[in-house]
Amino acid sequence: MKRIFTFIFFLALLISSFAFPCTIISGKTKDNMVWAGNNEDFCFDFNTYFNVLPSEGKLLGVITFTYGSPESFIQGGVNEHGLFFDFNSLPEEPLSNYKDWDNKEDFQAGEDALVVHIIRNCSTVLDVMELLKKYRIRGLLYAQMHVADKLGNLAVINARGVRFAKRDYQVSTNFNVFSDKPSSGDKMCWRYPIAERLLKENGVSLESFRDVLDTTQQPRIVSTIYSNVINLTTGDVYNYYAGDFKNVYHFNVKEMLKKGKKSYLWRSLFPDAPVVRVWETYLAKGTEEAIQLFLQIQNTLSEKRKSETLRHIFSSCLLVVNKYADAKVFFNEWLKENEDRDKLTNFYNGIIHLTNGNYAKAKHYFSEQTKANEIDEVAQRSSDSYVKKFLEKLSGRMPSGANTRFELKGFQDAKFICVFGISWLPASNFLLKTQEGWAADFALPPGKHHYAFLVDGEMILDPANPEKEEINTEDGRFLLNIKIVK
Repeated sequence: MKRIFTFIFFLALLISSFAFPCTIISGKTKDNMVWAGNNEDFCFDFNTYFNVLPSEGKLLGVITFTYGSPESFIQGGVNEHGLFFDFNSLPEEPLSNYKDWDNKEDFQAGEDALVVHIIRNCSTVLDVMELLKKYRIRGLLYAQMHVADKLGNLAVINARGVRFAKRDYQVSTNFNVFSDKPSSGDKMCWRYPIAERLLKENGVSLESFRDVLDTTQQPRIVSTIYSNVINLTTGDVYNYYAGDFKNVYHFNVKEMLKKGKKSYLWRSLFPDAPVVRVWETYLAKGTEEAIQLFLQIQNTLSEKRKSETLRHIFSSCLLVVNKYADAKVFFNEWLKENEDRDKLTNFYNGIIHLTNGNYAKAKHYFSEQTKANEIDEVAQRSSDSYVKKFLEKLSGRMPSGANTRFELKGFQDAKFICVFGISWLPASNFLLKTQEGWAADFALPPGKHHYAFLVDGEMILDPANPEKEEINTEDGRFLLNIKIVK
């Protein structure tokens, strides 16, 4: 799950309407082999990292996974003693549900530092639990931590407490493990009953874990970026990329740690993957050469892999690196074969036209998606809330509870301007053209917010706001403006 702790407060505003799913599983075999695995699901991001941090003094050697840069917030990992962790996002809990909140204290260096402290100092699940008896993590109001160790302890920790596995395996997705009916039609948790069934039928093994992760990978706006299956007993790790479970990068934790400190782009571990070849060509030579390469290799790909290669690329251009014109090129190529196959084609079309400055066409496609959502639950679950928000603003209606105005004067020749930093999807925070420039109202929670503007994808600071500071974000370190919402 992306953007745990610092970003989680923004995520909480959206989680009720848009699922940021990660499937996490752990289990032990009859001969006491312990396995763990996860899918990392979000908008497809080519700048994800695999980091090797050897032991230093009393600090344990660890393998961690990050977005944006090696120094960004740790999304999950495993250490040399066989402790594994990863996170699921959750609907927000009230503070009153946080068990023993008043009897705990904040970690002095901050919640992100506490996560680092856990993976570099704890050897077992029980160590983690003991540490969290002392320290509270506000982010657990919006997330839960799935932990497992090579001794066979399997648990999920959230604000309400700790839930140990009741069987020889543990599954967590995006529902609270303390819920009474975790698989009873919760729209965000279709993966949970699938994972439960497959593990019950097939047991715990590399093959069964790989099958669970493959079956529950994400095929739409949210994609499965990378996946891990880890033998916590032996330290063997099996990595997969872009939902392709036929190709694996295998290593042993202790052997990898001996090679010294190093960070790898996930995509560099899979240089022959079609999606990586096309993306690298795009970075080096541009859209035309990348499309030509895709056309040359497409006949060697399955229909699924052919579709996903372009979908990953246009969604990354559109939603991650903000290259809107390039996203349109890749999308148009994808559209030739997938227009009638994907239930969210109109939604994609709407965002593509919106970010390229054609608001009339964007409104048309969002309206068409609304019609599709009325008869298709999958499409509705994936896009309905956002489609309605886009349509409201394109019709000139600001959100209920709006308490903050963002305004940028000038830039009349720009095609599209949005606010970066106030939610996971900058494109949804778009401004409308006014006589003096661009502006829109937003509903933000009270507190300190960091932001900048994206003008046709290029980030600029607010020239009317002198208040700014440099902060470490999920995707790197940025100098951003400050806005206080009361």
